[in-house]
Amino acid sequence: MKEKNLGSYGGETSPEEWEIPGYGGQPILAHTQYPTDSEQPVCQAIICHGFKGYMDYSFMPRLAHTLAESRILTHRFNFSHSGMTREIETFAKPELFELDTWNRQIFDLTEVIKHVRQLHPDLPVCLIGHSRGGVTALLCASKLGADMIKFVITLAAPADALRLDPLSQQTLLREGRIPSISNRTGQTLYVGRDWLAEIQSNPDSHDPLAASAKLENRAVHIHGDADETVSVDDLSRYSTANPSAQTYIVPGANHVFNAPNPLPIKSEVPAQTASMMKKVLQILSVEIGH
Repeated sequence: MKEKNLGSYGGETSPEEWEIPGYGGQPILAHTQYPTDSEQPVCQAIICHGFKGYMDYSFMPRLAHTLAESRILTHRFNFSHSGMTREIETFAKPELFELDTWNRQIFDLTEVIKHVRQLHPDLPVCLIGHSRGGVTALLCASKLGADMIKFVITLAAPADALRLDPLSQQTLLREGRIPSISNRTGQTLYVGRDWLAEIQSNPDSHDPLAASAKLENRAVHIHGDADETVSVDDLSRYSTANPSAQTYIVPGANHVFNAPNPLPIKSEVPAQTASMMKKVLQILSVEIGH
């Protein structure tokens, strides 16, 4: 992505595709949504997808479009080891999915942050992470500090980096991988041993609750009370671990805030999706002074 005269954009949102090297030289495929307004952006947001997700999943393009309409330069990307390319119908590189770990995701996100800050050094950076992407955002931001990341918004993020039961952990370490079926594509993906070994070797650096606490009032957590994938109880755990964090419940929202996949830009938005996006926009507006 090349630097642009951001003040020249007006009318419809102006998207741009780009890529940079990620962990192990694998590409990070990305997309930037430019503001519709002819005025300069007030900040830039980076959206991080979750487990088996990708940058075009569910509400993410619509969220990027909505933020861009409010003068927020918005970037979304595929983690280099997500297994996803720009071919969204399938996991085109399932072998990479098996090799993914938290530290590799943190590496990727750090590279994205450095890249967009280099292009737009005057715009503060905020992270928005859905589900596992929220955990990655917290872990990354807690390492980089306030001068790099203004604050983090998590959407339906789990309060643990490790949720495998003991028997599954033993199987993973013994067999080297365990299957994880994608309901979206029908593919059998695999979680590799490195993911678990990394957590076990340094559990303290893989603690999203501690990461949120370190961020103090720079952490914001949003959750739906009808989430069957990650219980809303996890929101309470974040609140207990970090009393300075802002926490919000979206009534009736499931794990993706009731958004279908895909959610076309001009289609009607479910009430819970709209509520979540409105809250994200309110938070960004208040925190940036916009």
